[in-house]
Amino acid sequence: MLHSAGMTVLAGLGVRPGWQVPLVEPRAIRSGERQAEWQLRLLGGFELTHHGSTVIAPQRPQRLLALLSLNRGWQPRGAIAERLWSDVDATRAGASLRATLTTLRRCGLGQVVECNRAAVRLALDVRTDVELAMDLCRRIQRRELGRASRYTEVSFLTPHLLPTWDDEWLVVEREHYHQLSLQALEVLWDQWTAAGDFASAIEASLGVLRRDPLCEPALRALVRGYAMDGNVGAALVQVRRYERLLKSELGAEPSDMMLDIKQLLLPARARA
Repeated sequence: MLHSAGMTVLAGLGVRPGWQVPLVEPRAIRSGERQAEWQLRLLGGFELTHHGSTVIAPQRPQRLLALLSLNRGWQPRGAIAERLWSDVDATRAGASLRATLTTLRRCGLGQVVECNRAAVRLALDVRTDVELAMDLCRRIQRRELGRASRYTEVSFLTPHLLPTWDDEWLVVEREHYHQLSLQALEVLWDQWTAAGDFASAIEASLGVLRRDPLCEPALRALVRGYAMDGNVGAALVQVRRYERLLKSELGAEPSDMMLDIKQLLLPARARA
């Protein structure tokens, strides 16, 4: 049940508590198939495992495997070399790629890639968490998942893509994944809100803010979640925290929409 203060805020935000999102029957995130022999994790950091045991790979092979995992299928050697070694000419970049492939073989990792004279690809039997996450995002957006546990979807979608890497080629890949997972978390928020599961809706919003503390759409969703749950005080705390962070990080002021939300929260908080 919504508290009166929360109802006041929701009315100002244009949210109708009775609005519903059609839910479908839940399906497992993973289909229960046999665990892949090789698995590559990129969310939260790089980790390559073989039959569940971590395999240490040198830095350059790590970069190559990450690039191939984010671009499945055959990739032209020249394009790979140009992206990974953009600071040198094509001849040196091509030589660096050949040296990296040699290093992979010498490390006993030759079977995780396939190559010919013109192109290279990640071996088909290497499973990556990014593939699973992106598939999950698309299924969520198509409403193919039901009201699944916030401790699975949210925790799976919130880690950054290779957060400690500063490679130039990774910027576009990271932004693409960020936007796709953000959209999926917004769908989950809608589903959980419609079902009255405000705790899960709040968790979805917090999941986005853990990755991007200045993401205003996620903050607005979080505020609505707290308001629906009758916790106007917590909503106001989040708005004030956002204002301070925005000022310290960017020297900017909140948008007019956020200021309007704050003005709605203040009297609602006084009545709570």
